[in-house]
Amino acid sequence: MGLTHIKLNIANPAKPKRAVELSFLVDSGAVYSVIPSALLRKLGVRPHSKRIFTLADGSEVTRKLGDVLFRLNGRQGAAPVIFGEKQDSTLLGAVSLEALGMMLDPMKRELRPLPMLLGSLTPFSIIDSYLRLSGQGQKILAFRHDTSYWRDLGKPADLAQASLDLQKEARQ
Repeated sequence: MGLTHIKLNIANPAKPKRAVELSFLVDSGAVYSVIPSALLRKLGVRPHSKRIFTLADGSEVTRKLGDVLFRLNGRQGAAPVIFGEKQDSTLLGAVSLEALGMMLDPMKRELRPLPMLLGSLTPFSIIDSYLRLSGQGQKILAFRHDTSYWRDLGKPADLAQASLDLQKEARQ
């Protein structure tokens, strides 16, 4: 198992020139990205709402949400983010990834372009879709989970548990 970190340019959507580069742990299992509150305040990002989140231990925390502009290699997209507190990890979640048109390749543990498909109300064959994508040079990948270690790293407790699990596995 490997962790994927990436540096992104983030900005206040209302003042896009007000930007910084920040390193994120990519967590495609997390819905929202988490950015330290102090940095968001420095960028002038203001919270627009609050939500309650459930942690791995079952406890609940309330966090503020605001919107941030993400930039990577000529791509940009805006997404809601959590105002992180001192104990929160800086994470890049699924909504931000999708706003950038990117996805995490689970085999290579790197970001790659997300195939931009529009839904249709008419029935379609998934086989036809696979054949079309394959014909365009896209790889159709599968991931066998039964022989791999996988753990959601959406919360600090999950990351700590993953570290303990991997240390235990290395001793065996």
